[in-house]
Amino acid sequence: MDILHDKIAARAAEIWDRKGRPHGQDVQNWMEAEAELRAEFAAHPTPEPLPRKPR
Repeated sequence: MDILHDKIAARAAEIWDRKGRPHGQDVQNWMEAEAELRAEFAAHPTPEPLPRKPR
């Protein structure tokens, strides 16, 4: 399962922000973000389709 780099980066930034933006934990935040996204994907493997816009 490949998770997009941008999604991991965004989640890692959220984690960093949530922790109060400490320095020196970028690798830990990245790994945590990857683990969270993998768990979310495992719980919901297929995304729901977006609703169609009325024409």
